[in-house]
Amino acid sequence: MRRNDGAALAATLTAALWDDPFYAVITAGRPEPERRAALDRYFALALREAWRAGEVQAGDDGAGVAIWTAPSGSPGAEAAASDKQRALQVLLRAKEWAAYQAIGAFSHDMVAAAVPDRAWYLSILGVDPARQGAGWGARLLRPTLSRLDAQRLTGYLETFNPRSLAFYGRHGFVTGASAVEPVTGAPYWILCRPPNP
Repeated sequence: MRRNDGAALAATLTAALWDDPFYAVITAGRPEPERRAALDRYFALALREAWRAGEVQAGDDGAGVAIWTAPSGSPGAEAAASDKQRALQVLLRAKEWAAYQAIGAFSHDMVAAAVPDRAWYLSILGVDPARQGAGWGARLLRPTLSRLDAQRLTGYLETFNPRSLAFYGRHGFVTGASAVEPVTGAPYWILCRPPNP
């Protein structure tokens, strides 16, 4: 899909990740239509960041989306991340922004200890609930993982979903760290994937 399909891709991610503990906490207390609009905007900002300094893999019909961000120090990465942070501070209410920052602070040191420098970050992967189980997740991962292998680079992700561990394990990701995240009260994992020659 093209960049001008960003609204459709964002809506796919909202549907796919509606119950995720992280996204639930940073939009807590909003009525459903308002929460949906906030998540759509959140994912649109994530897409914009990756289009500037990363990669976006999407099914032609919007069945799913994988959003990767480039390592810190890559061309444009800091500016894209800073712009996203400023936009999120406007989008999220004060309590939501505080939760977002607290979760980020909790994960920061764990990521620094578990993930090698120059690793690409799979920030978001979501498949339309009606299309899950049909191999879309694997198809969305394949192009970037192949490139990382060719360039001998590591990929990593964070997840609150224990059901996703087996899926990512089949694609070479292993647990780098785990804990209970205090803001959500949910189990949290950092998964790393070394390059597969």
